[in-house]
Parts: sequence; structure tokens; C-alpha cells
Amino acid sequence: SGAMPSRPKKRQRREDPMEQGSGSEDMPAEESRQAVGLKLTGELAPAGVCWEYPLSDERRRCFAGYLPRGLDEDTAKRLMDEAVVGVDWRQPKGRFGPIPRKTSWMTKAPCTCKYGY
Repeated sequence: SGAMPSRPKKRQRREDPMEQGSGSEDMPAEESRQAVGLKLTGELAPAGVCWEYPLSDERRRCFAGYLPRGLDEDTAKRLMDEAVVGVDWRQPKGRFGPIPRKTSWMTKAPCTCKYGY
């Protein structure tokens, strides 16, 4: 009976509700950062201290910034070693098994916030 094995279904790309042409133009937008007085760390830094923002999405208020050479080499190495060795890294599991990253959720007492997927 030489039945052909079935092909796995292709995952469909989820539509981004903020993508242009997806109907998001009708969604109410949050007030801008400027209108409500929100500042990025780089905007609060002293003159001459230049933060970089490789991810800067004003519409979604989503930002990832860093300060190049913000730490001297010895301090950066010490902190990285501490993070690698001294943190309880866990690999969460999803419905298809382990998620391909490790994570650690840290809070300062008395906060006991929980992290989950």
C-alpha cells in the first residue's frame, strides 16, 4: 500500500497588528513618550555620554539601548563571570519541549514576582 508519509503543516506567520496595512491604522495609539514625559536613559545621560539604540520603535514604545564601553574591561569581565556562574539559569519548557534559551528572573526582596511563558 505504499502510502506517502504526510508532510508537516507549515506554520503560518502571525499577523503583526502594528504592521502597516494590517488594519492597525484603526487601532487607538498610545500617547507619544514626549506627550506623557517618558524619557529614555540615553536622553537623561550627561552631555557627551552617547547611548545607542539598535531597536527604537516609537509606535510600540519598544526600545533596546546600551552604552558602548560603559564599563572598563576588568569590571565587565567580573560582572559577566558572576552572571554566568552565580546565577541560577533555567531552561523553560514549552508545549514542544525545552525552549532554546535559558533565563533567570531576579527580584529584590520583598518582591516575589514570578516569571513564566
